Amino acid sequence: MGITYLRRRASESVSGNVKSGSMEKVCKFWAEGRCVRGGRCRFVHSWSRGDLYSYLANLHGHTKAVTGIALPHSNSGDKLYTTSYDGKLYIWDCHTAKTTAVINFGVPIGCLINEGPWLFIGLPNEIKVWNTQNNATTGPEITITLDGEGPVGQVNCMTVVNGTLFAGTQSVSSSLDGTIKIWATTEKGHVETVYTHEEGHGVLALNGITLPPKTCDAKEKEESDDQNNILLCSCNDNSVRLYALPSFEEKGRFFTTQEVRTIQKGPGGQIFTGDGSGRTTVWKMNL
Repeated sequence: MGITYLRRRASESVSGNVKSGSMEKVCKFWAEGRCVRGGRCRFVHSWSRGDLYSYLANLHGHTKAVTGIALPHSNSGDKLYTTSYDGKLYIWDCHTAKTTAVINFGVPIGCLINEGPWLFIGLPNEIKVWNTQNNATTGPEITITLDGEGPVGQVNCMTVVNGTLFAGTQSVSSSLDGTIKIWATTEKGHVETVYTHEEGHGVLALNGITLPPKTCDAKEKEESDDQNNILLCSCNDNSVRLYALPSFEEKGRFFTTQEVRTIQKGPGGQIFTGDGSGRTTVWKMNL
């Protein structure tokens, strides 16, 4: 995608957006089943807005913020793994939404990712590595220790690129300046910001999905394709925005009672979010 095209599409009208400074928050009393104001309440009485996704289920277990969600590829493919600052890793059955095992590491877990069947668990000064295809519930068998020759501290983020694991510790900083930046490589090979979206709230987590294509004529398909790439953006106002790219037209929101710190894609168009209360929420695509 060319930089000029990206700049043009990202700067087009986003009149479908809700204003960033709006008071659109879920009613905490409604969430607890005890709001007495009904239709007169000025807060939201719903877990989602828009026609792309809707609320499916909550998974309760963790007592502190959820820091990672993973669905490693294995022989069975029916397990969901979550981690938290409470030091525990939960294994869930995807069919029943029930806990099948809990592993207590005894220290805060900063992040969790998977690459194929492999799980990588970020702890203070070390990373636990677990091949779930060899053992689905017994726990990690490899430990990578961070020593004084490199970064040390709580491992808060990881990613795998071309077979290499990259990890960031607590000395890594991030921004809550309320913007989302799009970066691209110029013709000269330089990486630069090509568009900045003013969100108005601190951004905590990002992920993206591609919607299935619609059956339509060529012109409608071209217009539809421009709306099929969806950015999921968690903000510190306890919501997750769904933006169509590259226009940044808002297509809906998820509402939560505490900040969403992690977002993960699942099979069949499902989305998993983990928030500060320790709850993992499952959202389903409206087909």
